[in-house]
Amino acid sequence: MKNLIQIFFLCPISEEQKPIQQYIDWKQKKDFFSPISWIIWKELESKFLTSYFLYEEASWFDTQIWEKPLLIIRNDRLIQSQNPFFLTLFVF
Repeated sequence: MKNLIQIFFLCPISEEQKPIQQYIDWKQKKDFFSPISWIIWKELESKFLTSYFLYEEASWFDTQIWEKPLLIIRNDRLIQSQNPFFLTLFVF
């Protein structure tokens, strides 16, 4: 398991492009329940549901696929299951 995590951290995707970091940044914003926020959540949700990263080093023609380790996939699925908009559907 340790080797899988080390491989993940050696992934060339920058920290700010990883879904978990995007999620943390998004959660820290004040404008949490706006329509734009819903769109951002849907994009993050789709990234959490995939078991890989698509990484473009320079452009579309050199795209690489990096598989997420099982530990990261489980964490992503857990975060995805905690939909922050779920409770707001019942308030209105």
